[in-house]
Amino acid sequence: MLNNIFRLVEGILDSIFGPSFPGGGDENEAIRRRLLRYLNQNVVVETVSGEVSGRVTAVGADYLELQSVGEIILIPFDSIIYVDALGGGS
Repeated sequence: MLNNIFRLVEGILDSIFGPSFPGGGDENEAIRRRLLRYLNQNVVVETVSGEVSGRVTAVGADYLELQSVGEIILIPFDSIIYVDALGGGS
């Protein structure tokens, strides 16, 4: 019950101040900002299921989108172990 109240208050504060108010916010937003550095670059992503590489085509609210060998791959943030740029990025 108390957790529900905290979530409600956090949601209200997020809607008023945005997700970056001190003591609150969304950790996915911090991850998203870091991953935006790789937009339109070739990367290798280590995930809990293994390694995948491709060009970062989008960074969503809670996922990374890669284009790899003609396919679009969506990787949830909570599955990412690390991301590293490959040569030839632009």
